[in-house]
Amino acid sequence: MNRLMTMLSAASLALTLAACAAMPASAPVSAATSAPADRGRADYQTMMAWNAAYRSQIDIMQNRLQEKMKEGNAAELSAEALALTAQIKQMLKSLNALDIRDQQIEALRAKSRETLVLSGLVLIQSAETMASLDRPTGVDLAEQMKEVKQNAEKLQQTQLELQQLSERLSKLYEKR
Repeated sequence: MNRLMTMLSAASLALTLAACAAMPASAPVSAATSAPADRGRADYQTMMAWNAAYRSQIDIMQNRLQEKMKEGNAAELSAEALALTAQIKQMLKSLNALDIRDQQIEALRAKSRETLVLSGLVLIQSAETMASLDRPTGVDLAEQMKEVKQNAEKLQQTQLELQQLSERLSKLYEKR
């Protein structure tokens, strides 16, 4: 159960990273671009606006999920994980709707998308595994845990790649 909680925590943390990884540590980029042809800067600003829009929502959902984890009620935790997964679907829909044309920023969007999808997968798998702890389902618990662990490891690698890409683009497009 502790390993499962750790993986669930990792998935919820990944959401925070996906929603704010590209946010620069310093002041945000100004809304004005130096030239209309600077599509990369404009696309970067679009991603920053998207990140800002979802950052507080993810923080709230992550805090609620952590509260449910502390309480230890598998049914409530499962429900919260499902609610968070629904939020991820909304985020993905919004992310996919962004008008991004710059290849580097598209790579950032793709990596953000991958992180969100993996986060949702780990949340769902964790919730299903926790539900099977409360009631027998006939599913091999060890196999479920193995799948969750594999996806959590893939999620960690994706998070690292997202962070590296975000840092590189932040240096490139931050206001100087």
